Parts: sequence; C-alpha cells; structure tokens
Amino acid sequence: MLKLSRDVVSEILEPFAEPLFRIGAVPFERWLSEYPNRELHPPRTRANILYDLMVDQARREFRGVRGTEIIEPPSGVTLLAIAERVCIRFKKLDEDSLPSNNPTQAVRDWENGEDLPGIPSALQRLALGYRLNRLQTAVKDVLVSNSRAGHLLYDIILEEPDAGLIVLPSTRDDSGSSGGGQIQRPVRRVRIRKSEEQAEF
Repeated sequence: MLKLSRDVVSEILEPFAEPLFRIGAVPFERWLSEYPNRELHPPRTRANILYDLMVDQARREFRGVRGTEIIEPPSGVTLLAIAERVCIRFKKLDEDSLPSNNPTQAVRDWENGEDLPGIPSALQRLALGYRLNRLQTAVKDVLVSNSRAGHLLYDIILEEPDAGLIVLPSTRDDSGSSGGGQIQRPVRRVRIRKSEEQAEF
C-alpha cells in the first residue's frame, strides 16, 4: 500500500473536492427529507441507511468520470478509486476523525494495507466521512482521513460550497447528459487542518 503524504493526497483530491463533499453531506439531507419515521430508527440503523445513501451519491457523482472508478469487491463494501492512487471507503467519522468501526480482522487488514479480494493493494487507503453536530441534527463537516490501527495519521477537511449554492444530488440524468440548464459551480479547493501531520508509528 502507498504511504502518500497529506499534501500529495490533497493534490489528488482537489479536482474532485465538491463531488466528494456532496457524498458526505447530501445523504444526511436526504435522510431528513425522505425518511418520515426517523424516530423509529436507532443510531445504528441510521448509520446503515446513510452509508447506502453515500454509496448512491458516489455512483451519481462519479459515473463516467475519467480517472475514477467505483469498485465493488466481494465484501460488499463499495469503494471509490481516484487517479489509480487512492482508494476511498465511506464512513461516519468520530470526533477524532476516525472511522466508526467494529475492530474486525477485515477492518485491521484494510488499514494495514493487507491484500483483500477485489481491492487494489497498491492504492493509498482513505476514509471519506461526515461528522454530525452535537445535537445530531446536521452535518458539521465532511473530511477525508488516513488512519492506521485506530490512530489518525492526518485528515483533510473539504470545504462546504459557497453560501447560496444549491447542493444537488446530481446534475446528470441517467443518460449521462447534464440537466437543469447552465448551473455554474465554482472550483472548489481542499482546506487542510493546520495541525501537523502525525508521525508514522
């Protein structure tokens, strides 16, 4: 597995920052608007639904996008590969920017870069996720994190689109053509935490 620095990963992700942000942010908005009986679902069920919505959003955003690939390994965990250099899974993240995981052997193998069926072993493995506010009523931030054995190596916070910009689930119809007229979106930048990248252990 590659050990890419935070700066290198930022450069790889920068052209895709806005669709990556939407993968983390739009699912919770869909949860609020499309699931009327939310009080019936415990947090675990909500997390599972949000994961499915993140995967759906990733497929919408990156269908046919050059230099990217949706990977469907036998494990059933959908992944996004970018530029043949990074491989991203989708997770709810905790306050320490770490994925909310059960410490299974598969999770440990993923973080340690072990060979796993259907997953390219040479790519840098990352997590794209969201964090909710204290009241669990909105997405506080969306970020990409690199961790190993439960320790954060670094994280990269993705900027929210400019105020007033409508965040749409997708601007493409099923045929792949753009819909909805001329929607102008600014070029997004990746905002990085000022904290130092943590040393390898």
